[in-house]
Amino acid sequence: MKSYQRLVSVGWPLLALGCGASESSKQSGYASSKDDRWRSRSISVCFTQVSPAIETAKDIITEGINTEFGKVGLSFNVSRDCSEGAAISVRFVNSGSSAVDKIGSSAQTVSLGVGHSCADSAGNPVSFLTSNCLRNVAVHEFGHIVGLHHEMNRRDNDQNCTLDQTSGLGEPGTIQLGDYDSSSIMNYCHLFRKKCSQ
Repeated sequence: MKSYQRLVSVGWPLLALGCGASESSKQSGYASSKDDRWRSRSISVCFTQVSPAIETAKDIITEGINTEFGKVGLSFNVSRDCSEGAAISVRFVNSGSSAVDKIGSSAQTVSLGVGHSCADSAGNPVSFLTSNCLRNVAVHEFGHIVGLHHEMNRRDNDQNCTLDQTSGLGEPGTIQLGDYDSSSIMNYCHLFRKKCSQ
């Protein structure tokens, strides 16, 4: 069964997100083994750039993270700029990749690369900043913010994803929860296949 969320518990709720249907299924995930959870269910977020050109992108990100993480009781209070400070700052970078500075509650920055190549379901190029591609990449990066690691790096991955970055050894300092999930948005093989579908 495809899933969009899975609740997992290691003394605190986390989620492993997948692209697809919105129903829940089995519990699974790949999370830090140390206690790096957020102490609040509401996390403040700001955007470092203020520009009319990226207002739509901010709206797409805000809707995506609050819709998906809201399913498990997390919320992100988003301000349009960082003048008042926030726990997490989001910045757009001139790159084809996106990243977070750290995983879990010690994270402070989400960098979203505006150079991602995106296409609609017919294969036509679309703008990253105004597409579902941006939404899915942002949800993936915020998955790291709440403590999730890359699903394809689990020791029990199904070997159908050739993007395991650990040669089957798994990431140090992590725990596996439930079964491997090939449809998790935290899995590069699924994210790259689905990130741009409209």
